Amino acid sequence: MNLKCNVTEVEALEALVFSAFPQENPFPYQVTAGGHYRCGSSYFTERDSFSESLLLYTCKGCGKIIYRDATWSLPAGAMVLLDGKYAHWYGTAGAEAWDFIWLHFRDLSLVSLADYLFERGVFLQQVPLEEAQALYRSVNDISSEVLRLGTMRLSQLLSSFLTRWGSYSYNRQFSIGEGREQLIRRAQEYIQEHFASEVTLDALASWCSVSKYYLIKLFRKTIGMTPHQYLLHVRISQARLMLLSTSDTVASIGEAVGFSDTSSFIAAFKRIEGTTPLGVRNVKI
Repeated sequence: MNLKCNVTEVEALEALVFSAFPQENPFPYQVTAGGHYRCGSSYFTERDSFSESLLLYTCKGCGKIIYRDATWSLPAGAMVLLDGKYAHWYGTAGAEAWDFIWLHFRDLSLVSLADYLFERGVFLQQVPLEEAQALYRSVNDISSEVLRLGTMRLSQLLSSFLTRWGSYSYNRQFSIGEGREQLIRRAQEYIQEHFASEVTLDALASWCSVSKYYLIKLFRKTIGMTPHQYLLHVRISQARLMLLSTSDTVASIGEAVGFSDTSSFIAAFKRIEGTTPLGVRNVKI
């Protein structure tokens, strides 16, 4: 594990460490450490790998997460699960202090819960503050019990909490009750609004608060194409309208709908429309 951390502005409101586990532990979740921190604007932790999973929950302020090729905000009321085997970075977002609860735990399941949720498009979870605080207080209380019984109860406690709240997807753009169709519609609306500028898969996935892998899978299943292919269709559709309704040059139209150069615009246009931009313009209506 290669660890980088700026702890100069960390106020440890409370910190717990659980290091003495039985050699053979039958329970799936083993809490190893936890804390309640209030960190200044320069705080961050970065690892290239870690043998445990991490739970982070924002009480006040806002955190920033970089994980599996995407960047996410972690505002107040949001929780995230990270599988430590992937490189990750987290720290304070903005000038306001970040007040957060954290737990490290060993996930001995065949597939880690963090991975299971991430691959299904669930990354940020919505959890009431009192529930997160109750979890932390219970972890603190149980840690003082006899080792074997305490270890069992910690596993049961964390399992119950994650089962209840782990799948409550947090999203600032749409409510939890909305389904896949609404998610696709909102992604389409984002593309239709921003098609003339650079639209990255990371930005689109972050807007929808799902992983980019899940978003690609959902697009293919729902509308039969990837987000990038849909973006190209939107751009070409707008370009076709401009070709028929304006006297702008092919190059200027290509640039206006988001293409970086004329040749890529013409190639994409021909692939989708079956003819060149000038071929469309010359059609007699």
